Formats: sequence, structure tokens, C-alpha cells
Amino acid sequence: MTTETSRPDYRRSTEPRLQHEAFLYAGEREFHAGALPFIRDGIEVGEPVLVVLPADKAERLRARLDGDADEVYWAEPRRASGHRPERFIPGWNRYLHRRPGGQVRGLGERGRLPTNTAELIDVQRYESLLDLAFAGSRSFSLLCPYDTDVVDPTTIDRARESHQVTLHRGTRSQVHGNPPPDDYGAHPLPDSADVLQLFMFDAGQLSQVRSIVDGYAARLGLGGSRTYDYVLAVDEVAANSIRHGGGTGILRVWRNGGCLTSEIRDCGVIDSHPTATDERPPTDQKSGRGLWLVHQLCDLVQTRSTPSEGTLTRLHISRT
Repeated sequence: MTTETSRPDYRRSTEPRLQHEAFLYAGEREFHAGALPFIRDGIEVGEPVLVVLPADKAERLRARLDGDADEVYWAEPRRASGHRPERFIPGWNRYLHRRPGGQVRGLGERGRLPTNTAELIDVQRYESLLDLAFAGSRSFSLLCPYDTDVVDPTTIDRARESHQVTLHRGTRSQVHGNPPPDDYGAHPLPDSADVLQLFMFDAGQLSQVRSIVDGYAARLGLGGSRTYDYVLAVDEVAANSIRHGGGTGILRVWRNGGCLTSEIRDCGVIDSHPTATDERPPTDQKSGRGLWLVHQLCDLVQTRSTPSEGTLTRLHISRT
């Protein structure tokens, strides 16, 4: 069930909260019709505004803002958070930490949306996790544009599901109630039918895990340093299976075009917050640094964990 209003109200709220909206538009005219009021309302009430857009699109928006463009903080998607979805929350967190106190707003559109199913699943997962990461911490208005002329209908449907509110041609549609809590069991991953190798391992066989992954990475043509980093990441996850997942694990490896995926499955269950590995651990923290490093070394890391299924971690890396 939804409610609709005809004019977006971006004025100051009396309660600290996250206002997280999917902004659906078709073409640049509709984009400007939704983006300009959001930005100008923030400037008018003295809220810092960060706009994350590809350079060419940002320049055209700056021209429409005239002198108001100087009141806005600008960034490009790659510079702000990278293409990897797990960098969404740390990117916005850095912005919020540099603007302590008061209300803040942001408008962010990825330079590209992923074309592979694995990354697209986690893009929408992290959109949902934003609601957990920033709930109640401070007042943060976040507008996420999706161009319906470019983005496929399935992605648009997922965007509607992962945002509290949808803005489309001046009308805001709000789903009643809060989105369901996200955890490591949400957004299940599709299985692969093209597994190249399956290997069950224990504490004495980690070197074989490394050797298997090294061989497939070399055949993919990753190059020496990228292969070393990827093998290191898989080894860290496999070692965690030994330490925390019952002493054994299962390695599966497959390829999808120019991308290599290594999956580690064990019997353990993760009880930490789903975004725990997204931020660099403090220097005095004794645990968590290895898994944070895993996320830095791979193109995409996906983790799912439930009491019934145990823990599954997929590490993706591409040739390019």
C-alpha cells in the first residue's frame, strides 16, 4: 500500500532520520526537474549538499544552477565510492563525518549500473542496508536517480523495493511501514551451473586451496600482482572457515566470461552487522582487519550466512 503526494517536500525535519528516495526519471529534462528543487531547497535552508554524478552530467546540472552551483559539494562516482557496492556506505559516511551536526543531503547516481547479476544483487542489497546504517543517527536526505530510458525494468523494480520512497514525475510514492531488517541471509545468491572445480578442505589443505585458485587466476590472465592479491583474499576466507566455521570448508571455482569466482562455504554463522567489513577497522581493534582487506583486494565480495545453511562467501575478480 502506498501514499502519494504531488510536490516533493525537502524542507527541514524536526526529527533525526534518513530520508532515502529512488528518483525515477526519463531523460535530462525530467532529471533536472527533480534534482534542481532537491538541491536548491537544501541550499535555502543551509544544509550541506553533496552531488555525485558523472562529470558530463554534473557540468550540465551546474549550468542550470548558475551561482548556486558554488554552494554544492561535487564528486564523481569513481572518486566518491568506486564501482563496488560495499563502498556506498563508507563513501556517504565520510561525507557525514566531515559535516558534523545538523541536516545533510546528498544526490548520488552511479556512473554505470552493473551488467552482471552478481553485482546488481549487491547494489540493491546495499541500498537497503543504507536504511540500517544511518537510521536515527542524524537527519540525512538521500536521493538516488535511476534513468528509466537506460536502466532495465528489473533494476527499476528492485530500486523501488530497496528505497522508502519513490519520486517519479513530481509524485512521491511511499510504502507504509519500515523495510524488513537486512541481515546476512537476505538477498540470496543464484547458484552456478558451470563449476570448474570443487574441493573439500581442512586445516592441512590450505596450501592446496591456494594452488587451485592460483592456477585458475593465471589461466584467466590476471597478471602476477592481481593473482597474488586474489589468492591472498581467498586464503584469508578459507582460514576463517577453519577457525570459525567448524574446521572444514568447501571451495568451488567457476568462470563467467572474463570474471573468476571462488566460493568458500562452511558450517559457521556470522553474527556481526552486515556492514561490519565495509569500514577500515581502528588500529587498536584486534579482529576484522583480514576480512576488510579481502574486500579491498577483490572486485566484489558477497557473503550470506544463516543458521540452516551456514556461511557462503563469493570472491569475484575480473581480468580488466
